[in-house]
Amino acid sequence: MDRGNVLSGAAFSAVLMSALVFLVVLITVGVVTHGYVERSMSEELRDDVRTRWDLFAADYGNKDIASVAELIANATLYTAQGRGVVGLFDPAGTPLAGNLLERPDAPGWHEAALAVSGAATPTQTGERDFTYLYRSALLGGHTLVVGQRTDRLALTKRATFRTLAISGFVVVLAMLSAGYFFSRKSQYKLEQLET
Repeated sequence: MDRGNVLSGAAFSAVLMSALVFLVVLITVGVVTHGYVERSMSEELRDDVRTRWDLFAADYGNKDIASVAELIANATLYTAQGRGVVGLFDPAGTPLAGNLLERPDAPGWHEAALAVSGAATPTQTGERDFTYLYRSALLGGHTLVVGQRTDRLALTKRATFRTLAISGFVVVLAMLSAGYFFSRKSQYKLEQLET
């Protein structure tokens, strides 16, 4: 009597189907999670940049452009490790304060690589060029630019994907191992009945 092999047993087939359903659900959850993480972190990053820009603009409203330039020069948070960028430029585009070397071409919200001075510039550390989410707008004839690097967003998205992939692999491997075990057990019992 032909009993087939362990992999064609009913228990293994059921587990295999369950593993496939699990993979479809995991991929769906992964896509939804990836989209949620990207949207929420992008919005938080945008809110952070907007808040910092508004703080500098409020100082300009209360003081003069020289006070804002001094405040930017003293703001070590923005130059720490090159994560944040801030720059104040005169109407001709000459930098007055901050860690930006060049004024961006257009006002508004942008995501692009920027020329940044400081200890963490790519030329000094050998790192790749970083992309910044930044807001550039006029401030009494001057241009104020405030932004932040987006590499943490990409790192978080990669970590989320990696976690889901590893978790899925481990669960599917455990399911297939259990299916093999139960199928092998069933086949062993059938062999015992025949003897």
